[in-house]
Amino acid sequence: MSVLQLPKGHLSLSQVREYLACPKRYYAKYVLQRQAPVAQEMYLGGAFHKGQEAYFKETLRGARPRVADVSDFFAMFFNQGWPDEEGRENLPDVVEWEQPQAQLFDLGQELSTLYTEKIGQHLVPMEVEMSFSRKTAGLQVPVVGRIDLVEGTAGTLIDWKVKARRFSPNELISDLQPSFYAFGVGGPVNFSFHLALKTKVPAVEKMPTTRGNGAIAMVTEIVEGVAQAISKGDFPMNPTPWMCNASCPIWSECVGKYRSN
Repeated sequence: MSVLQLPKGHLSLSQVREYLACPKRYYAKYVLQRQAPVAQEMYLGGAFHKGQEAYFKETLRGARPRVADVSDFFAMFFNQGWPDEEGRENLPDVVEWEQPQAQLFDLGQELSTLYTEKIGQHLVPMEVEMSFSRKTAGLQVPVVGRIDLVEGTAGTLIDWKVKARRFSPNELISDLQPSFYAFGVGGPVNFSFHLALKTKVPAVEKMPTTRGNGAIAMVTEIVEGVAQAISKGDFPMNPTPWMCNASCPIWSECVGKYRSN
């Protein structure tokens, strides 16, 4: 078996999504190590996530914080930033702010408090930020990941999301994240997206779904195909995704050089 050449020595859900969306952008980010500015939606969602993580870690230690405390956790991360899964610092000054920063801060605090009030304080956390590392059955591609929250005696896997709208039924059954989690734990899972919705009237919602052995087999095939393509240096451009614009770190050497003529 030939040794696969992967920039980080493993694949993750974020890497696979990046490659499937645009191989050239993956090349810029993971091979050339060029970084695009952080989108404000990603920053808001990350600060919300880190705030919930802090709340549930304190709960696991036996000192469940007050509902009001979660807005302070959010504020700390929103104002100070945090390192992402690849060690890059997410800081306010690297964000592409399309709305006033203070407006998003207020929204994030409202969503954090609302989620904790309506959903979070009623959950029984078993594990927070549970890491997994597993190889595919065929090509032995290392896959790593982290599960936001394992909840209750049934061990439901939970992922927090800040979104503009809820998932459609088709999106819910086809999203890769629950399938990657099933692959990561090595068996069928009960999974739930916990959504903080940036609707006209902010709302929170649980959207449960399941994944079985078929999803695990699908992830294996996807991961091994992506790993082989990366190892071969196969990085074609894809001008169709929403993120194909001038903020891409390889724009001027890719689609941008054709758009300027």
